[in-house]
Amino acid sequence: MVANRSLWFVLCVFASESLGTSSPPKCEESEDSVCRIDYDEPLTMKYQREEVHLDAPPPKVLIWHLAKGGGATVLHMLRQALDRQAQQQMKLIVEDGFIGEQFWAPDYFRIGLAREPCSYYKSLFYEGNIIRNGFLHYAIKKTNREYLYDDVTRFSDWVEHVTATDRAHAPNVHGCGALSMRFWVATLNASAAHYVNQHWERKTADVKTWIRRYKPCPLADCAFNAPQEVLDFCQRDLAQKGQKLSQFDCWIRVESLFEDFDICMERYRQRGGTVRGYTHESKNVRNVPSCNSTVTERDRILIDRVDQQYTALFGYNGKCCSAS
Repeated sequence: MVANRSLWFVLCVFASESLGTSSPPKCEESEDSVCRIDYDEPLTMKYQREEVHLDAPPPKVLIWHLAKGGGATVLHMLRQALDRQAQQQMKLIVEDGFIGEQFWAPDYFRIGLAREPCSYYKSLFYEGNIIRNGFLHYAIKKTNREYLYDDVTRFSDWVEHVTATDRAHAPNVHGCGALSMRFWVATLNASAAHYVNQHWERKTADVKTWIRRYKPCPLADCAFNAPQEVLDFCQRDLAQKGQKLSQFDCWIRVESLFEDFDICMERYRQRGGTVRGYTHESKNVRNVPSCNSTVTERDRILIDRVDQQYTALFGYNGKCCSAS
């Protein structure tokens, strides 16, 4: 299930149009072959919701934290809304983590976070520009590209970099950008992240000087370091398997965070959970320039292309910077 009826409709319609399968990318006989990725790894729970008995205990809450996706606010409200036992059992998939197969079982209540792509990139840019912090900022600084964060006039150059469209050896044309790659590997295909990270380790001479947690995928310079065939497959995989994301009990979008959270808690109550009183209170909100003053028309066209499947899944078509 997703956050509201309109989004549920979008996912259902998109899924019905995307069930046709296309063949995996052609394999090449090399150690970097994209075919080393396990494209058939389990993506959804093995058990149907109908198997959950009415007298079963309340489900354990699982939340997948999308960095820059309103996680601080959602977690703050969850700590108010959930009772002590539910909080103790709650599983947080941290921003650089992956959703394992065990978390698709019927005894979990899954919550996911989402954000409109243009607004997402704007927020991610200012994390490095103003705070000089984050996985991506570390990776860009480590490769002597910190000038991409100099000022807002560099935003377009920065977007081209994190979407891999500026790569001299293999510019990304139709594959996923940073947001889609983060989303895809964390929720649907962790093996792709491991493949990209191994590919990067073999080709990075000073790899031992890097903080190990700051590997490219999912949170650092993931798209830029991914082979083109992986970026291309990301788009196709989201189109073919994106309907699996409706197995989440609810999606909370930054643009309608409080409304989506209320719906989410009502669904949790319907599944037997106890919901205490909570307040709508935003956390970790920074005063940064608006999306419209940062993202140019050229940027919008690029973002629409590299995040097209993500945009379609969550109904963000034509809504670049619409919330800011």
